[in-house]
Amino acid sequence: MRIIFNVFLFILLSAQVFAQQNSIIGVWRTPPNFSVLTYTFDSSGHLSFTQRGCMSSYALSGTYKQHNDSIFIFYDTLTSFQQSLYRIKDRLLSPDTLIYINEHKIQIAPNFFMYNQDRDEQVCTITSNGLFSFKIKHFGDTFTIKQFTYNEWKTIDTIIPPNDEYINMVNYPLFLHSGTNKFAIYINNRTYSRYTFTDGIIIDANKPPVKIENKKVIKNTLSFSDTTIYEVQDRYGNKLLRGKGKTIDCKTLPAGKYVLEFDNRTTVFVKR
Repeated sequence: MRIIFNVFLFILLSAQVFAQQNSIIGVWRTPPNFSVLTYTFDSSGHLSFTQRGCMSSYALSGTYKQHNDSIFIFYDTLTSFQQSLYRIKDRLLSPDTLIYINEHKIQIAPNFFMYNQDRDEQVCTITSNGLFSFKIKHFGDTFTIKQFTYNEWKTIDTIIPPNDEYINMVNYPLFLHSGTNKFAIYINNRTYSRYTFTDGIIIDANKPPVKIENKKVIKNTLSFSDTTIYEVQDRYGNKLLRGKGKTIDCKTLPAGKYVLEFDNRTTVFVKR
């Protein structure tokens, strides 16, 4: 009898432990942007939702159910127009299912999250000689630093944070070309709007322009006056060589004319 009782007690306690769900009670918001979404969950299974943008705002209310890491939302104040957006024959669409990530983070859509604590977004500086400092609460985010070079954003580094709550980068060296440099910070592949505006983070480098030593390549080597980031393209725009250095090894290129992008300029060179 004691054995049966112990087994029953173990099953009961196990069911209670495994039935426990992560608490989402409280106020959750998306980071500051053109539009901010706010979800408020209470302990009785009710919620309110607001979306506020620079031109409009609206509010919804309803109930929610949580199963494991999924949060199912049932709106009860939809207008006829909102019903066409949120429901099809009383079936919920995917935007009404949220995913619990951790105690500070809920996923709304792929690469789109909201948080129940303010995020420290106060430290983000790049000096004129390329020293980058950045501090933020990350809650499990992945950060990517990108630089706008040769008409596109290119990844400089990807930062996968440690387990502690803050990223605190101090004097991280970025490579600058002469003239104006543009950088952007991406969080989970989305632009970090607090510091990434239309033109990115703009830095005017205090360094002289890099010069090309020889526009006619005879011995398979193209030389620069200083270290630079470069790209070599053919006349059709195909990218053939790219890298960083004071020289380019051109031995794999057939004879002909090529477009060379380096430092902060574009030119043409000839391989003989």
